[in-house]
Amino acid sequence: MTHNKTTRAFFSLLRAGLWVTAPDELTLFPLNEKEWMDVFKLSMKQTVTGIVLKGVLELPEELFPQEGLMIRWIAQVGMIEDRNKRMNRELTVLIDLFRKDNIDYCLQKGQGIAQMYENALWRECGDIDLYLPLQVNMKKAIEMAKGMGCKVEKSADGSYCFGWNEIEVEYHNHLFDIQNPFLKGYLSQLMEREGFVDVRLSEDSDTLITTPAPILNLLLLNTHIMKHVFGHGIGMRQLCDMARAYYYLHKWIDKEELKSVYSKVGIEKWSGLLHDFLIVYLGLDLVYLPDMGRPTNGSDELFSIIMEGGNFGFHNSGRSDEHGSKWGRKWQTAKAFYKQRNFSARYAPKEAFWTSVNLVLGQFKGNN
Repeated sequence: MTHNKTTRAFFSLLRAGLWVTAPDELTLFPLNEKEWMDVFKLSMKQTVTGIVLKGVLELPEELFPQEGLMIRWIAQVGMIEDRNKRMNRELTVLIDLFRKDNIDYCLQKGQGIAQMYENALWRECGDIDLYLPLQVNMKKAIEMAKGMGCKVEKSADGSYCFGWNEIEVEYHNHLFDIQNPFLKGYLSQLMEREGFVDVRLSEDSDTLITTPAPILNLLLLNTHIMKHVFGHGIGMRQLCDMARAYYYLHKWIDKEELKSVYSKVGIEKWSGLLHDFLIVYLGLDLVYLPDMGRPTNGSDELFSIIMEGGNFGFHNSGRSDEHGSKWGRKWQTAKAFYKQRNFSARYAPKEAFWTSVNLVLGQFKGNN
């Protein structure tokens, strides 16, 4: 696929920021004022503003953007830093409350993955996703949130969400975004075998948070991306998370074992496509990946889906009812999955089938 100068510059800077190295296409620079503004807007759309700025700072100073844009960019990343610090503070408070109430939990993605970056505070944070494996703990966690004055709402997928100090929190009763019901037994055995690990929330924090063990974490990130690609779409930040996780966790991973897990879950072809994208567009070295095969020109198709929508498809044309009526949101979700049906059936047919079944059974059922 042929890309214009702005897109090539964006990815060169993204790779530079992701791996903290000099941009690999210096001949693209300098950019004119409009080209720099387009790169900045694309970084915002894909929620990788901080990572791309890190890449900009790896350029020779004479190739920097114009002063006005540079000031605006730095200010934007300053706000990202502030939100990350606040997110870490609020997450610490929440986890402390969980421990006092003996609530077992696991942090999914988010701030746990941020620690795998060279500069965790420059990764844009989203919400707090917590996996609560036991129903008794789910009930306790919901009552705790209500006790803090939060309005807890149940989502179509069985998760619970609420706003807390301007941060969205979601409680999930499943760790993986995998719809195939025949895999529940295998996934339960896998979680029991691999378990969970405590990691430090940040370099300057004593707070330890429970996260999935390395293989579980990679499977979680992989299938999370797959789910959103098959639906509304996903942003570049989640692909960057996947690349950094492979790089950071590789020393604790047996690649043949991970390959076996992907195969048993039925995502080997999808994983080959994902890996091809991480190599071609994000510069991840093949040495960190299990060998799942790489489809010819597959990453270009994935590229189009990601670039069309940006951050979880919020920029997709037609997705105007995200905060509208319940049935409006359901209709948008159904249309998104239908649009990608051929793509999903080609790369993960069983998961595509069960996603469709569960969409019919769950997304359009009543309020019961």
